[in-house]
Order: sequence, then C-alpha cells, then structure tokens
Amino acid sequence: MLDLIIRGGEIADGTGQPIFNGDVGIKDGRIIEIGQLEWVDSKAGIDATGLIVSPGFVDVHTHSDITILVDPRAESAVRQGVTTQVFPNCGMGLAPAVDGARDEIEREVGRFGLEVDWESVGDYYERVEASSPAVNVVPMVAQGTVRRAVMGLRTEPPSPSEMEAMKEHVEAAMSSGARGMCSGLRYVPSGYASEHELIELSKVVGRYGGIYVSHIRSEGDNGDWFDALREAIAIGKGAGVPVQVSHLKAVGTDVWGMSQKALDIIHEARDAGVDVMCDQYPYEATSSTLFVLFPQWAQEGGIEQFLARTSDPDHAADIESSFRRALGLRGGGSRMTITEYGPNSSMEGKTLAEAAEELDLNEFAAAKELLEQSSGRVSMVFHTLEREDVERIFADPLVMVASDGSAVAPSGPLAADYYPHPRNYGCFPRVLGEFVRERRLTTLEQAIKKMTSLPASRFRLERRGQIKHGWHADITVFDPAIVADQASFNEPRRFPRGIHHVLVNGRPVVVDDVHTGATPGRLLRREPHGVD
Repeated sequence: MLDLIIRGGEIADGTGQPIFNGDVGIKDGRIIEIGQLEWVDSKAGIDATGLIVSPGFVDVHTHSDITILVDPRAESAVRQGVTTQVFPNCGMGLAPAVDGARDEIEREVGRFGLEVDWESVGDYYERVEASSPAVNVVPMVAQGTVRRAVMGLRTEPPSPSEMEAMKEHVEAAMSSGARGMCSGLRYVPSGYASEHELIELSKVVGRYGGIYVSHIRSEGDNGDWFDALREAIAIGKGAGVPVQVSHLKAVGTDVWGMSQKALDIIHEARDAGVDVMCDQYPYEATSSTLFVLFPQWAQEGGIEQFLARTSDPDHAADIESSFRRALGLRGGGSRMTITEYGPNSSMEGKTLAEAAEELDLNEFAAAKELLEQSSGRVSMVFHTLEREDVERIFADPLVMVASDGSAVAPSGPLAADYYPHPRNYGCFPRVLGEFVRERRLTTLEQAIKKMTSLPASRFRLERRGQIKHGWHADITVFDPAIVADQASFNEPRRFPRGIHHVLVNGRPVVVDDVHTGATPGRLLRREPHGVD
C-alpha cells in the first residue's frame, strides 16, 4: 500500500515536456508510481482534478539564514510552493562566526533572541538541521563573511597568511557539504575582494565540484554592468567552476533597455566553454540597504568611520558626488521607499524624498541622518527596473526563478512592523499568474522548468526537481486558472492564492491552502555527505 496518491492531476514533470494526465503514487518519501492508479490503495489521497501537479519549486537565491532558525515552518516559502531554498547569498552569511565576523553575526541574530552557538559553516548547518525546517536547505559558504572573519572591514588585498586563512574557511565549508560559494560584490566587505582573490577562493570550491554564485560588482548603478558580468565569467574560467549570476537585472537609467547585451555576454561565454547561468525575481523593484547609494571605500571600517568621512572636508564632497550620481541613476529619491527603520517606524513606507522633506534636509543629509540614527540599518525598496528588461531576461532559457527573499510569516516574531518586499510571499505564484497566464511570456511547462529541474540540476540536487520514478516527492499542486501573488508593496504580507497542496519529502506541509505544521525538510549537503 502506498502512503499517498495524488489523483487525477495534470502532471508537469519539470522537464518542459507537455503536460499529461495521471496519478502520482508516493511511499517512504519517494515517487513510486506515475500513471493511472485508480485500483491502487493508499493511506491518504489528494484529489488534483483540474490542478497542475508539479515538482516543488527550488528557490536558488534566498536570505533565510536567520529566519529559518526563528521559525522553521518557512510559511511564506511553502505557501508559494517552494520546497527547497538555497542560502546564504550575496556574500553575507552567519558563518564562520569567528574573529572579525562574530560580533556582527551576534548583533544580527540577537535581534531575534538567538544565541550564536556555532563557529564554522558546518556548525551552523548542523544548527539549521537541528531546527527541523519545513523546506529542504542547500548549504553555501559566504565569501564576504569569510573575508570579514579574517580581515574585518579592511579594503586592502589579503596578505599571504590571510589568503591562506580564507581558503581554509572555504575548504572547511566545502568539506562539510556546502554546494558552493556566494559573493556579494555590491556590498562590503565582499566587494573589497579583487578578481584574483575570488579566483583563488573559487579554486577551492572547484576541487569539491561546487559552484560560484555572485551578486556582481555592478548592475549599472555604480559602474559598468557588462564589465561586472565579464568579471564573474572570468572568475569561473580562471577557477574552472560553474558561475551563477544572481538576480540579473538592469539597474538604472544608463542600462535601461540594454538587457539583451547582458544576455548576449552570457550566451557568448557559454559558447566559449564557460558554464554560466543566472536567475531573476519577477518584479520591477529591488530591495537592499540605503548604503548601496554610497561608495564602498567610504564604508571601510564600519558606520562610525563612514560618518566621520562624510563630515571630513577631504572626503565629504566625493562621497556626496557619488551618492547623487547613484541616486540619479536609480531615478531619484521619490523612487525609493524606506522599508525598515528601527528608530522611528513612522518613516517606514515613506520615500527618501519624503523623509528628507520631513527632516527638513536635502536627500544626502537625510540619508546620512537615517544611517547615523539607526547605526547603519536602513532597508529600502528601489523602484528602479523597467518592465521591458524584466520580461526579456525572464524569457531567456538560461534564466531560472529566484525570490531574493526570506522565509517569513505574517504573525509571530518574523512579522516585524515594517514594509518588506512582496517577493517574500509572492515570487513564484507571480510567475505562474502574471508572467505565464496573463502576459504569456513563456509556456506553463517552460516556466515550471525554470522553477524546478533547471535550478535543481544547476545546484546538483540529487533526484530532485522532476516528477520521476524513484525521485524525492517534493511536489506542488496548484490551480493554473487562479494562481497569483496577492502581496503588494502596500500589503506585503499576503499569501498567494491557488497553491493548494505542497509536499516536502513526501509529507504534506500545505493541504487545502493551510500549513499543516509539518517540518520534513532536509539539509541537502553535497555528496558524499548527503542524506540521499
């Protein structure tokens, strides 16, 4: 007898092949039968008549490092149909929690009452595993955190001993089962690393068959977007590793409408033998910190030194000039909204232009004031992408879907009183509803491939990402006629509609649109340390 049969659904197997009608039989967490199973008995069943039965969605770019420890139910993820998340990303993680990185990590997790009871990347992921998350987790090592642990917030190149220490941290992470290394070259201290430094660290990753994932140095708002793409490709070529360009997008007026050139660079690199792909979130707004409007050199040493430089006549003019250029490229202060500001929640939801007016300051002075009063912690949403570019990037076959969000919840400790980006709740249903059903940017089969088998194969997840005999039963069942995101920038904590059932490793986590409380996710270490 099978544990569960999903009956009468339209099966999109994740490969991009045509949808077909059938039943899916599950036992011991695996897909055992696919076909017409009307005479087969099971302990439980799901009626999927009129619904799509798909592999669970694989979110290759998330920031759930802290939130998965606070609330392992991962509600905002599984309610989208996500069964697997990859983190950390953008070079920022919670390990190694040693030396120059530990104080900052303790501050980050301390906001949620958590204790940093780990040191190495391996220790941290044992902590994640012990929390028993609802979703599968793909472990990565964060290059920026490694650099901070060894070098703090210094800009200079590492000494030979510092380079060796960074390699040892990456080696330890990879040997504990990490799937690859992420960098966030748009942020500090990750962005202080040179191309040579990144190649040397990526060579360690390559010895373990890992991948290099990068939020590249520029996306058009603070330098040459195309040079930044070429740098990521050069790192992959120099280290002999696959490259994943994170959340590919054209940020700013200088590169609006030029996304085809970026895609051409990626395709040309693949033709030349470099294994490079990318991902994207389906929105016309980004989310980051207020610091991205300021030059990285000004941030060396942390918030106190940054503030000192902004008041120093030798540096202030250059910092302000750089700020105003970044502000202009992103469309001005009226196109960016404060989403988290601890000292005064009434600022949340206001644009930078409105905050400046309220403070009776110009936008540069207002930004400094916000950063000073919050010790550098100001989150923003930037409405700075163009629909034409978003659509063109999405349609490319090398692009997979990723939220760049976190697993959160509309209640409890993760429902902070601020305005998060709606991608936390709506990314994958938005693709299915708006990009596929309404805009018809691709077929339903191809969209599902972008969210399942393509990312699963990219991160070498064994026997995941397809509805296939013997594979893990990570499955999402949804209604293609109504599936849609409901989270907006004004109401960002709304679950989507149309995602009716979600199974993780064969266990129902969402049934009839309700989270069951089950937490059957696994830590998907790189083999031979895996659990498969």
